[in-house]
Amino acid sequence: SLDEAFAVILRGSFHHLLQALPAAEDGRDPEGVHQMRVALRRLRAALHLMRPLGASATLESLETDARWLAQNLSTARDLDVFLTETLPEIAEACPTVAGFDTLQSLAERQRALAYRKLRIAVADRRCAAFVLGLGALIATRGWRNDVSPDELGRLAGPALDFAGHVLAERHQTVLKRGRRFKKLPAERRHRVRLALKKLRYSIDFLLPLYGASKPARKYARTLADLQEQLGYYNDMAVTAGVIADLGTTSTDAAIAAAAITGWHAHAMAGVEQPLREAWRAFAKAPTPWGSEEA
Repeated sequence: SLDEAFAVILRGSFHHLLQALPAAEDGRDPEGVHQMRVALRRLRAALHLMRPLGASATLESLETDARWLAQNLSTARDLDVFLTETLPEIAEACPTVAGFDTLQSLAERQRALAYRKLRIAVADRRCAAFVLGLGALIATRGWRNDVSPDELGRLAGPALDFAGHVLAERHQTVLKRGRRFKKLPAERRHRVRLALKKLRYSIDFLLPLYGASKPARKYARTLADLQEQLGYYNDMAVTAGVIADLGTTSTDAAIAAAAITGWHAHAMAGVEQPLREAWRAFAKAPTPWGSEEA
């Protein structure tokens, strides 16, 4: 039933969050913050997935708290990626360029501040209330409380009916935003990426209802490929934001920052063709919910 599907989806995301919290607060392994951020994204997507049932103050409050907690993680995660992936890769490829050590020191100081902010948020009463409230919602299936009698009947019905409607709607949103994809500017492609991310989480939650069919596997694969290609645009934007916040006023740090910017600009030139191919494959892929969409 749809009611049971919601319980399974939320329970899995909740357990993911509980497992990631201690490692994120500890801070010694960047994977902790990464997994906590993913868990919060999945929780927000799951809570948003329940909106068609009607307005719910409880769900909206939990979604707001999840967004607040995620915002307190974002800087730490962005600096983790910059220090463990972006900067070492480009520094190794550009050994004659000065300033990478200075840039690293600036980023490490900023990361220490970001982790301090993260720990303050995790220790906040609001975080504890959020975790306890989410657990209570799942244990009591509290999403039933604010819905109409008709929607209660819908919760008792097959999850597959709901899945077909939601997935078809979100798939069409991606196609609409990506119309004439080849000519879309970067900001419009960013909107495609956001719609695709929402679809991706819905797919993670709902596609298993369709079984391990060939169309389901192919669709999931083409979606993941497109998301990966579009992710390069986001990675470049995040790196630019990190560098801007570091305040690279020293000459050698500014040189290293310019090298990173140039490196990304060069890399983006090679991304365009694979990105267009990934878009075409996604747009042509058959959807497993074809009968529901019709």
